[in-house]
Formats: sequence, structure tokens, C-alpha cells
Amino acid sequence: MWLAVMWAQCRRAISDFTLNSAIYCSIALGILPYGYNRPRRGMVPSKAALVYSVCIDLLIICMALYAWPSARLIHFERIRHWSLLELLSQFVILVNVSALLNIMWTNWSEYKCILGLLNEYSSIERSYFIRHTSLMYECAAYEHYIILKGLAMLLKNLSFVYVALVLFKDVTWPIVAVHIMTMLLVNIISLVVMHFYIFILVTYRYIWIMRERLKCIANDLGLPHSSNLQSIRYELSEITVIYMRLLRFCEQFVRIYGKQMLLCISGVAGVNVLTLILLLFVWREVVHKLNVAYSWYVLVVNTLDFWLIISACELALGTAFDFVALQRSFSNYAPLSAALERELEMLALVCATSTPQFRLCGLLDLDYSTGLKVLMTTILYVIYLVQMNYKNL
Repeated sequence: MWLAVMWAQCRRAISDFTLNSAIYCSIALGILPYGYNRPRRGMVPSKAALVYSVCIDLLIICMALYAWPSARLIHFERIRHWSLLELLSQFVILVNVSALLNIMWTNWSEYKCILGLLNEYSSIERSYFIRHTSLMYECAAYEHYIILKGLAMLLKNLSFVYVALVLFKDVTWPIVAVHIMTMLLVNIISLVVMHFYIFILVTYRYIWIMRERLKCIANDLGLPHSSNLQSIRYELSEITVIYMRLLRFCEQFVRIYGKQMLLCISGVAGVNVLTLILLLFVWREVVHKLNVAYSWYVLVVNTLDFWLIISACELALGTAFDFVALQRSFSNYAPLSAALERELEMLALVCATSTPQFRLCGLLDLDYSTGLKVLMTTILYVIYLVQMNYKNL
């Protein structure tokens, strides 16, 4: 028993540390140009933070444009003549730079919208979910996914140590600039993906808590003499309003982060194709054991990072489905008061007509089927490259 309690406290501390680290790193890299108001427990506009963010953004853009002409992902003699592979290499670089520019543009164009979204989440937590703190702590999947995402980001950064110490033997200033730019770019994109990921997980936790509260309400209504019908009706009304707000929040953050997520998925798929080509045709000899291990490391970390996003979306969608299905249990009870039945019908109507959706730019739904399609596309593109260049092997 005490081991479970200790692990729960440790898990909570690690997840809180991961979230705080993501927020502070986002502020340091100019991704969150806001201030924090401790008495109000919310984000507020800050001119100093906005000016700092603009300066950091301009500096990173200048570094990216400086390093872009000398950036080349494929420079091995064995596959130097693969034109499609060279095109894919340039595509990956272009996608990453485009993602960076899109992130900077979103910070400026969606400044008020993101600020309002952060404060809306904070507002509903203070108004309703703070009363169910014990349920928030019981939602272990939320903390597990936060920890796994933080681990994936840490593993990504550790890969740069190997690149700097082993792959870069003749260090020059252009190479150093490219390496620093790549580290900053990967971390900025990873942090923006982390924001999207956190929005999904917070939405999941809120729906999970409301599902648990519906179970408690159903149990209360099943008692012979339930005396708190007024409070039950009031809470059902709260749950309906909060669920509608969460659906609106989902639409907003998918709209804000949709292009960035689409570019990120494209970049990860391209990097995985390049890594597989290196594994199959460049680093096959025994002397390249470290490079082979590094390539597998990159593949596993990229796939883990991508699949965590897919799993988080499926987790939120599955919990929302359970939340809707749970309402059928209320039909098993004796006739309720007209006001209580009206609240239940309203909640059922909202849930029946609207569900959370994570569709990027109207093109991709983030679910298991899409995740498998992306992985299959990566494998098929590798096969296509091999077929087109088999004479050069």
C-alpha cells in the first residue's frame, strides 16, 4: 500500500516538473510570450515578454536562414546519386524551416486567442474541477503520458550529444551553426507539439473526471431515498456547459496548431525514411556499429514521440465515447423529476450531436488508423526508393 502511495506522489512530482520545465523552456525560447499572475492563477498579457519573444524569434529565423544553404542531410558517397533521396532531404529541411516560420507567425497572429484559451482552461478548473481534486489525482494515465512525453523530448536532445561528439569530426563554424540551429529548431517544434499534446491530455482528464462524476450521480440516483436531487440537477447542468466549452476548446487549439502538427508529422516521416536508408545501404558494415545503434535510437525515439500523440488523441476520444455511453445507465432508474430529466436530456443531446475531433487542416484525423497509415507510408517510400535506385546499390 505504501509503495502505491509513494509511486503516486513520485509520479505527480515528475509530471509537475515536466510541465513546469516545458512552460519555462517555452518562455525562454519565445514560444509563450505571456506573463503569469499568481493571485489570479492565470496567464496575462506582458509587453516585456512579447518584446523578448519577438527578439528571440528574429534571432532564430536569422540563424535558420543563415544555416539553410549549408544544410544537407545526405552527404554519403554510396547514395549521393539518389535524386529522390536528395529531394526528400531538402523537403525535410524545408518542412522544418516552414514549421519554424509558422510557429513564429502563430505567436503573433493568435496571441490573444492562445491567451484566452489558456485562461479558459484555468477558469473551468477553478470553477468546477478544483472541487474534485481527489479525482484529478486518480487520473494516472494523464501523468503517465506527461512523463513519457518528457522522456521522449529528453531522449531527442541526448541524440545531439552523439552527433556532436562522433559524427562531426572536422568541426567548422558553419557546421556548429547548423548543429545549434538544428537543436533549437527541434526543441522549438517539440515544445509546440508538447503544447498541443498537453491540451489533448487536459481535455482527456476533464472528460474523465466528468465521467467519474456521472458514475457517482448514477449511484446516488440508484439509492432508495436520494435527498440531494437539487445538487445533482445543478451538477448535471454544470457538466453539460463544461462539456460544450471543452468541445469549443478542441476546435480552437486544433485550428491553431493544425498546420504545425501537420508539418511536424511530415518532417518526422521524412527523417525516418532517411534513417532507414542509412541503415539499409550505408551503415551495413561491422565498423559502423555505433552509427547503426544511433540510427535505431533515432527511429525508436521518433516513432515513440509520434505514437504518443496518436495514443493521447485515442485516449481522449475513447473517454468521450465512454462518457456518452454512460448516460444510458440513467434510463434504468425510476421516473425522475421533470427538471432532472430535462438536464439529462440536454446532456444527452449535446453528447449525441458533438464529440471531440482532432482533424489537422481538414486532412488528417489523429487516431490509430492515421498513425498506422503514416508508418506504412514511410515503409512504402523506402521500398519505392530502393526500386528506383537498385542499379546504384
